[in-house]
Amino acid sequence: GRHPLLPRVPARRRSIILFFFAVRTYGRPTNNLLVDDHKMIVNGLRGRLETQVAFRVVAEAAGGEEALHKVNELHKANGKEAIHLVVTDLTMRRGTINGIQLTKKLLADFPALRVLAYTMHDEEAYILQAIQAGAWGYVMKDEDTAVDPVIEAIHRIVKGHKVFPPLLKPEEHLTPTERQVLWLLGDGKSNAYIAAKLRE
Repeated sequence: GRHPLLPRVPARRRSIILFFFAVRTYGRPTNNLLVDDHKMIVNGLRGRLETQVAFRVVAEAAGGEEALHKVNELHKANGKEAIHLVVTDLTMRRGTINGIQLTKKLLADFPALRVLAYTMHDEEAYILQAIQAGAWGYVMKDEDTAVDPVIEAIHRIVKGHKVFPPLLKPEEHLTPTERQVLWLLGDGKSNAYIAAKLRE
């Protein structure tokens, strides 16, 4: 429908005006890359993100290799502001680079990027791997909440907050590594710091 602030504006010009409205209201929009091997998931994400004037979807990829290529190409063409955040599935059939490996590779080359894992996996091992890889958030695909969990997570990540679900195991059943990760997160340590501590 028509944006309430843009009455009788031709559709072609409306997106341009909304872009400048977003810049004035929120600062420059957050540029997002969507990575998933299911086109229906990508289309759904794009549709949801494009309801927010503060977000733009600038590229899509169906696998880790394609995502790396697109990030590199966009950065070469448009500089470091080309992509701010990557929303990625963790297990993809296309290619050999999964979401965890993609996160590590992206942050090794582009440390300012922020990565949100968007996945069907609720196992603690996947959450911990995402944290150790440097992801800023972890959202379940089937999460049923009143507020769109992906949109809410991106808003929080852009503001500098990490977004991870509570681990499912009671604390007394956690391994020493899992316990250490939770303690460090609770202490406000960065993902890079946690990864370095775990390698010691």
